[in-house]
Amino acid sequence: MCDVVRTFVRNDNRTSLYGNLTVTCQYTESWKIHSHILAMRVLDSKQGDNIRTAVKSVLEEFSVLRTSNVYIMDNASNMNAAFREDT
Repeated sequence: MCDVVRTFVRNDNRTSLYGNLTVTCQYTESWKIHSHILAMRVLDSKQGDNIRTAVKSVLEEFSVLRTSNVYIMDNASNMNAAFREDT
């Protein structure tokens, strides 16, 4: 049911090693667009592999992890690294 997954990693201080991850899911059903916040998590680090693990965990928790998922994120190097295999 979840076709597009948006991921956001935000931190209040650029020098902080921690970040806040928000995972949202968008899909269409009967020509209506649905959008849901699936989870918000505090990350131990903002490295790509940590972001990928956290996002995949959330998607598995909600049973929406599919090979057809589309990931939308900013162009930060850590986000590109997190989803390089899926692009």
